[in-house]
Amino acid sequence: MAMKFTPKSSHLTGVEYDPATRALLVTFKNGSRHLHSGVPQEAYDNFAKYRSAGQFYHYLAKLHPGTKLK
Repeated sequence: MAMKFTPKSSHLTGVEYDPATRALLVTFKNGSRHLHSGVPQEAYDNFAKYRSAGQFYHYLAKLHPGTKLK
């Protein structure tokens, strides 16, 4: 079952995570979406708690490079 939340961010509008596939989907305010594979559950949990969703996303994207979806 996918989990999701809406971050308090000026750039991000949504974060979805599927623990079965360890896939993280991040949606930006400009409409672009980025899919990151191999993301551990702990990273998703920390994403929701981090004080700056944008800063955490940049850190996470360096560890788990993603693919921009259309």
